[in-house]
Amino acid sequence: MMKGTVLDLLGILLILFIFSVCTILATILMGAFTQNVTDSGQMEGEALAILQNTNVYMTSFDSISVFVTFGLILAVILGAFMIDTHPAFFIVTVFLLLIYMVIVPQFSNVFLAFAENEQVISTANQFPYMIYMWQHMPLIILISVVVISIVIYGKVRGGSQGGY
Repeated sequence: MMKGTVLDLLGILLILFIFSVCTILATILMGAFTQNVTDSGQMEGEALAILQNTNVYMTSFDSISVFVTFGLILAVILGAFMIDTHPAFFIVTVFLLLIYMVIVPQFSNVFLAFAENEQVISTANQFPYMIYMWQHMPLIILISVVVISIVIYGKVRGGSQGGY
Protein backbone atom coordinates (compact mmCIF):
# COMPACT_ATOMS: atom_id res chain seq x y z
CA MET A 1 0.00 0.00 0.00
CA MET A 2 0.98 3.59 -0.47
CA LYS A 3 0.95 6.25 2.25
CA GLY A 4 -2.59 7.47 2.76
CA THR A 5 -3.77 8.07 -0.77
CA VAL A 6 -6.90 7.08 -2.62
CA LEU A 7 -4.86 4.35 -4.35
CA ASP A 8 -4.68 2.52 -1.02
CA LEU A 9 -8.38 1.73 -1.28
CA LEU A 10 -7.72 -0.67 -4.14
CA GLY A 11 -5.30 -2.62 -1.94
CA ILE A 12 -7.82 -2.58 0.90
CA LEU A 13 -10.51 -3.85 -1.47
CA LEU A 14 -8.30 -6.75 -2.56
CA ILE A 15 -7.37 -7.61 1.03
CA LEU A 16 -11.01 -7.60 2.11
CA PHE A 17 -12.11 -9.67 -0.87
CA ILE A 18 -9.49 -12.35 -0.24
CA PHE A 19 -10.15 -12.27 3.52
CA SER A 20 -13.90 -12.67 3.04
CA VAL A 21 -13.70 -15.52 0.53
CA CYS A 22 -11.04 -17.37 2.54
CA THR A 23 -13.04 -17.00 5.76
CA ILE A 24 -16.12 -18.57 4.21
CA LEU A 25 -14.10 -21.35 2.56
CA ALA A 26 -12.23 -22.07 5.81
CA THR A 27 -15.54 -22.30 7.67
CA ILE A 28 -16.86 -24.76 5.08
CA LEU A 29 -13.70 -26.87 5.33
CA MET A 30 -13.71 -26.87 9.14
CA GLY A 31 -17.38 -27.83 9.18
CA ALA A 32 -16.78 -30.74 6.82
CA PHE A 33 -13.70 -31.85 8.78
CA THR A 34 -15.59 -31.68 12.07
CA GLN A 35 -18.47 -33.65 10.61
CA ASN A 36 -16.15 -36.35 9.26
CA VAL A 37 -14.26 -36.68 12.54
CA THR A 38 -17.50 -36.77 14.52
CA ASP A 39 -19.06 -39.40 12.25
CA SER A 40 -15.96 -41.61 12.23
CA GLY A 41 -15.63 -41.64 16.02
CA GLN A 42 -11.90 -40.93 15.87
CA MET A 43 -12.13 -38.33 18.65
CA GLU A 44 -14.02 -38.33 21.86
CA GLY A 45 -14.37 -36.34 25.02
CA GLU A 46 -12.76 -32.96 25.42
CA ALA A 47 -10.94 -33.04 22.07
CA LEU A 48 -14.23 -33.57 20.24
CA ALA A 49 -15.90 -30.74 22.19
CA ILE A 50 -13.07 -28.35 21.28
CA LEU A 51 -13.28 -29.33 17.61
CA GLN A 52 -17.04 -28.83 17.56
CA ASN A 53 -16.62 -25.32 19.04
CA THR A 54 -14.34 -24.35 16.17
CA ASN A 55 -17.31 -23.20 14.09
CA VAL A 56 -18.18 -20.68 16.79
CA TYR A 57 -14.69 -19.24 16.53
CA MET A 58 -14.80 -19.18 12.74
CA THR A 59 -17.99 -17.12 12.73
CA SER A 60 -16.30 -14.51 14.94
CA PHE A 61 -14.46 -13.47 11.77
CA ASP A 62 -17.74 -11.84 10.77
CA SER A 63 -17.26 -9.10 13.34
CA ILE A 64 -13.53 -9.02 12.70
CA SER A 65 -14.16 -8.26 9.01
CA VAL A 66 -16.04 -5.08 9.94
CA PHE A 67 -13.24 -4.05 12.30
CA VAL A 68 -10.59 -4.76 9.67
CA THR A 69 -12.50 -2.84 6.99
CA PHE A 70 -12.97 0.32 8.96
CA GLY A 71 -9.58 0.00 10.65
CA LEU A 72 -7.78 -0.08 7.31
CA ILE A 73 -9.83 2.82 5.95
CA LEU A 74 -9.17 4.83 9.12
CA ALA A 75 -5.45 4.11 8.76
CA VAL A 76 -5.53 5.51 5.22
CA ILE A 77 -7.41 8.60 6.40
CA LEU A 78 -4.88 9.16 9.18
CA GLY A 79 -2.06 8.64 6.68
CA ALA A 80 -3.67 11.24 4.43
CA PHE A 81 -3.01 13.88 7.11
CA MET A 82 0.70 13.37 6.54
CA ILE A 83 0.61 14.03 2.81
CA ASP A 84 1.22 17.53 1.53
CA THR A 85 -0.32 17.57 -1.94
CA HIS A 86 -1.11 20.40 -4.28
CA PRO A 87 -4.86 20.85 -4.92
CA ALA A 88 -4.25 20.62 -8.67
CA PHE A 89 -3.95 16.86 -8.26
CA PHE A 90 -7.60 16.68 -7.20
CA ILE A 91 -8.52 15.90 -10.81
CA VAL A 92 -6.53 12.65 -10.50
CA THR A 93 -8.61 11.74 -7.45
CA VAL A 94 -11.83 12.36 -9.39
CA PHE A 95 -10.55 10.16 -12.20
CA LEU A 96 -9.68 7.41 -9.69
CA LEU A 97 -13.14 7.73 -8.16
CA LEU A 98 -14.68 7.08 -11.57
CA ILE A 99 -12.49 4.01 -12.00
CA TYR A 100 -13.43 2.78 -8.52
CA MET A 101 -17.11 3.17 -9.27
CA VAL A 102 -16.63 0.68 -12.10
CA ILE A 103 -14.30 -1.76 -10.31
CA VAL A 104 -15.82 -1.89 -6.81
CA PRO A 105 -19.32 -3.03 -7.86
CA GLN A 106 -17.66 -5.84 -9.84
CA PHE A 107 -15.84 -7.09 -6.75
CA SER A 108 -19.03 -6.75 -4.76
CA ASN A 109 -21.07 -8.67 -7.32
CA VAL A 110 -18.46 -11.45 -7.55
CA PHE A 111 -18.39 -11.88 -3.78
CA LEU A 112 -22.18 -11.84 -3.49
CA ALA A 113 -22.52 -14.36 -6.33
CA PHE A 114 -20.00 -16.56 -4.52
CA ALA A 115 -21.92 -16.19 -1.23
CA GLU A 116 -25.24 -17.02 -2.92
CA ASN A 117 -23.91 -20.20 -4.53
CA GLU A 118 -26.04 -23.17 -3.44
CA GLN A 119 -23.00 -24.95 -1.98
CA VAL A 120 -21.88 -21.90 -0.01
CA ILE A 121 -25.07 -20.09 0.98
CA SER A 122 -25.72 -21.99 4.22
CA THR A 123 -22.25 -21.10 5.50
CA ALA A 124 -22.30 -17.56 4.10
CA ASN A 125 -25.51 -16.87 6.01
CA GLN A 126 -23.46 -17.25 9.21
CA PHE A 127 -21.64 -14.03 8.23
CA PRO A 128 -24.37 -11.35 8.06
CA TYR A 129 -22.04 -8.38 8.73
CA MET A 130 -19.71 -9.47 5.96
CA ILE A 131 -22.58 -9.89 3.50
CA TYR A 132 -24.01 -6.49 4.48
CA MET A 133 -20.59 -4.89 4.09
CA TRP A 134 -20.16 -6.31 0.58
CA GLN A 135 -23.68 -5.27 -0.41
CA HIS A 136 -22.73 -1.69 0.49
CA MET A 137 -19.05 -1.75 -0.52
CA PRO A 138 -19.45 0.77 -3.40
CA LEU A 139 -20.97 3.27 -0.96
CA ILE A 140 -18.26 2.58 1.63
CA ILE A 141 -15.52 3.19 -0.95
CA LEU A 142 -17.28 6.33 -2.28
CA ILE A 143 -17.51 7.82 1.21
CA SER A 144 -13.89 6.84 1.88
CA VAL A 145 -12.67 8.56 -1.29
CA VAL A 146 -14.59 11.72 -0.41
CA VAL A 147 -13.24 11.79 3.16
CA ILE A 148 -9.67 11.08 2.04
CA SER A 149 -9.96 13.82 -0.59
CA ILE A 150 -11.21 16.30 1.97
CA VAL A 151 -8.37 15.40 4.30
CA ILE A 152 -5.67 15.58 1.61
CA TYR A 153 -6.84 18.62 -0.35
CA GLY A 154 -8.76 20.55 2.30
CA LYS A 155 -5.79 21.38 4.50
CA VAL A 156 -4.96 25.00 5.19
CA ARG A 157 -1.70 25.84 3.49
CA GLY A 158 0.81 27.80 5.50
CA GLY A 159 2.82 30.78 4.27
CA SER A 160 4.79 30.82 1.05
CA GLN A 161 6.82 27.70 1.75
CA GLY A 162 6.64 24.92 -0.78
CA GLY A 163 5.84 27.18 -3.72
CA TYR A 164 2.06 27.13 -3.48
